[in-house]
Amino acid sequence: MKALSLVMLCFMYLFGEIYVGIPGGYKDVFVKMINKYNSTHNIKVTALYGPMGVLMAQAKLNNLDVILGDREKLQKNGFKNFVKLGYGKLVILTKEKLKSVNEINNLKRLALPNPKGTTYGKAAAEAFKNLHLHPKTVVVSLMPQGINYLKISQCDGAVANKTQEVLLKKRYYALEIPQEYYNPIVIGFCVLHKNRGAEDFIKFLTSPEIERYLQGYGI
Repeated sequence: MKALSLVMLCFMYLFGEIYVGIPGGYKDVFVKMINKYNSTHNIKVTALYGPMGVLMAQAKLNNLDVILGDREKLQKNGFKNFVKLGYGKLVILTKEKLKSVNEINNLKRLALPNPKGTTYGKAAAEAFKNLHLHPKTVVVSLMPQGINYLKISQCDGAVANKTQEVLLKKRYYALEIPQEYYNPIVIGFCVLHKNRGAEDFIKFLTSPEIERYLQGYGI
């Protein structure tokens, strides 16, 4: 398996390409940005979108050059060379507008990503504890599943992040949870292989133009 991974890496570099792992929830944010990057750079970026667990498994097989995620989870799994892009923000999506955090308790079913395995599920559990809230939750495996439950009316609320709020602003109301009630969620990339393509891509990501772009999507 390791030999196969090395062959894949050689193939990538030979044809001027790097592979970047991006959690599926951020796909709509990064597609346009990566297309813009590829239009002006010789070494192209190919993005792999999917669940964080799958991406980290690919990274450990040396199939990725760069991986996006929250700093705590990436570093806990042994990934170093972290480059900060911004902060993740916790929100509750609903079909009926909530006026305050206390009204979260009034939701009949709140889709909560598993706090033991997801960044925003963990943050939500911390916030509920610190706010002395006791919502009626339905634990789901991942955030997209919870949002889908909201879409098909299996729940009347879903734990999400600011990025999803921006992407779904025409469909749902959003209540942002004050950041002092949960540990900071630092979003960024870990550089797994130091090469020209990865260095150029990180330089592009940390430019003022892209920083403003990402802020517009809640990062």
